[in-house]
Amino acid sequence: MALNTASATFYNDLSLLKLNQFPCGSGPWRQLKEPNYLEERNPQEETLLSLQELARSEVWKIEEKWSDDISSLRNLAIKKPKLLTEDFIFSHFKCLRLIDKGINELDSGLLKFKNLQELSLTGNMLKTVAGVNLPRSLKVLQLYANRISDLEELASNPPPQLQHMGVGHNYLTNITSYLRPSTWPFLLSLDLSYNNLANLKETVDCLVELPKLRNVSLMRNPLMLVPAYNGYILDRMPQLTILDDVSISLDDRLNFTKISTLELDWNAAIFSITFPCVSNLREPVPNEPIDEANFEYPTQYEYRYFIRLHFLSNPISGERVDTAAPDRPRTSPIPPPEGSSRRVSLAPDDKTTKVVINVDEKQDEEQIVKPEIPVLRGSEKPFFEEDKCVPQDALLVFTSEEQPWNAEAPLEFNDKIIIMCSNLEGVNHFLRHPVQFTLMEKVVESHVEVMPQVPESPVSSAKGKKQAPKDKKKEKSTDCDSALIPLL
Repeated sequence: MALNTASATFYNDLSLLKLNQFPCGSGPWRQLKEPNYLEERNPQEETLLSLQELARSEVWKIEEKWSDDISSLRNLAIKKPKLLTEDFIFSHFKCLRLIDKGINELDSGLLKFKNLQELSLTGNMLKTVAGVNLPRSLKVLQLYANRISDLEELASNPPPQLQHMGVGHNYLTNITSYLRPSTWPFLLSLDLSYNNLANLKETVDCLVELPKLRNVSLMRNPLMLVPAYNGYILDRMPQLTILDDVSISLDDRLNFTKISTLELDWNAAIFSITFPCVSNLREPVPNEPIDEANFEYPTQYEYRYFIRLHFLSNPISGERVDTAAPDRPRTSPIPPPEGSSRRVSLAPDDKTTKVVINVDEKQDEEQIVKPEIPVLRGSEKPFFEEDKCVPQDALLVFTSEEQPWNAEAPLEFNDKIIIMCSNLEGVNHFLRHPVQFTLMEKVVESHVEVMPQVPESPVSSAKGKKQAPKDKKKEKSTDCDSALIPLL
């Protein structure tokens, strides 16, 4: 990749201002003395007022988006062109916006801006920002939408008077090592939105130490998935006046008083998933009637439906986990003893789920210990082939309760799945992809077989009494089989 520095980009934009070309500069088109109406006027010369009007016309108008000081600089190039030396031009700029210019290095050429107060380098390709190369007079620094993964070089020697810093839409995962009160004494506003900050407690502990901080934005970071995330911040940072671009009222603070003192997992997200009603399904083929008089027992089919969902991590309550392989029928879970509850949990380092049955102490231990069930590792097509934040063995398949076919009403799935995940960065990446829901049709086949008549045994008892004859009615047995068919 070719080197593209910030100062080189500025020189290129400066050349587009055409400060030495008409109507600016001191060329032959400029009238050198005051006009005298008695003398004949040179048609090739323009008055100062005319040059200023021409500079604002559509023909010679220059784009001024990259600085608020361009208009005044061009005006000086018309009035006093001899003042425009290189040092004067650099000292004239107080605002500079080098946006989407492909800059990949922040060089020392920016130190020439002695009076620069606002610098925006949004939408470039910066991976690091050397604080030693930033003007010391800087008060506003915007580094949105770059490739910054750490602030080490910036925090080593930041501008001492910096009041606002925006580093949103980058790849920051940790700020605890970079934001120290001694290096950021005047920082009033900090925008960390759209990064990969996942540890709420460590992040807030770091922000609390900044003495002047009043405005913080943490939107669309993984830590925002934590329940009552804003309440925790409001309780821990009483000096804040704006959080995530929303002003904080006194009622907001009172609602979350002392919430940060609760013994909760402030680095885990909880998701509650409910399934919608399903209608307009294809109607199953009706079963043939059974004729017992003529011993006709055709195969009977029972149709049941459930929703299958791929999601990250493990459920904590109200769970229904399908652990069968995708190409095999779904097996029934181990039924818990009466008066007990079922809980499925996944240890962070394990690759199997354990079914734990909570029963009364009076019941035998044989009922408590149950075999381990292998975890289904996602679908046949992995969601994250190149995403290291979401390993395939962390994906589980959850299912809703089964509902029988009902021609008169839609299928209603009332069970709720609650999923807890402490890998906030992983679940944040997971939710950027489509979540797969599949409506499954379970077909249960019932076969009835007529058993042949059992012959009477000729052996009699030792006492000479004959055994009672067995019932001569034909016996029948029922065999069932099931299969799964994905519908959606």
